[in-house]
Amino acid sequence: MFCQQCLGSPYFTERAATAHALRGLCAYTDFGYFCTPEEVSEIMKVVLEYALKGHQPILDETFDPDKSFQMCRLIPVLMIFIFNIPIDHLNQPTAEASREFAPYWAGKHQELATWVAHALLCRTKYPSRFDCLTIVARHPEIFDLLLQVASKPRTPWFPTSGADGMAAETLYHLLMFPYGYVPGTSEDLAAAESGNMQQELESTIKCWRGFTRTPRWREKLTEVWQKLEDETYEQIHR
Repeated sequence: MFCQQCLGSPYFTERAATAHALRGLCAYTDFGYFCTPEEVSEIMKVVLEYALKGHQPILDETFDPDKSFQMCRLIPVLMIFIFNIPIDHLNQPTAEASREFAPYWAGKHQELATWVAHALLCRTKYPSRFDCLTIVARHPEIFDLLLQVASKPRTPWFPTSGADGMAAETLYHLLMFPYGYVPGTSEDLAAAESGNMQQELESTIKCWRGFTRTPRWREKLTEVWQKLEDETYEQIHR
């Protein structure tokens, strides 16, 4: 798949461009509606794996003389327009500046990658429960990847990342029950006997079965909750 090749590129600029392109397609076009559930599954797997890579790959590139050229334009732009650093400060060696700001740059694009997974599901017209079942049946590890991103600790170089929240909401949309159905009420049980609702309900239950087969799913879900409980205002706004 094209996005898998580009997000696996040895060059950060290509990985960053791919994250931006996918994000733009999801935000400004009906990209999610034109993708089959199988294609959505493939894209979600790739972008979530990318979101978990951390900043070390791009940091390694700043030490590689064959790849450090990528930072000559990216880092100064980042320093001036995002961090409001005076242009005089850019006289320091490019490699040094790159190593200082590379972790933020990586975190920002990994957040964009998580946003893509979120946008493919959380759209104006949600995918059917059967489509969600098809997505996770093709790649059951998506559950584990979402839990890992959602429980990922905030980093000092990008404390305002929204990747964790988007991952948690994406997991919710994969597991939510059909609209108009509340488990345990007689009216809903009667409505569920209709053809489409019955299929949607069965698909939801199968999704939950797949989720509970995820290794250590209880502990990982608890980690997500505990992370939110332990977070302070100062950790995000500093």
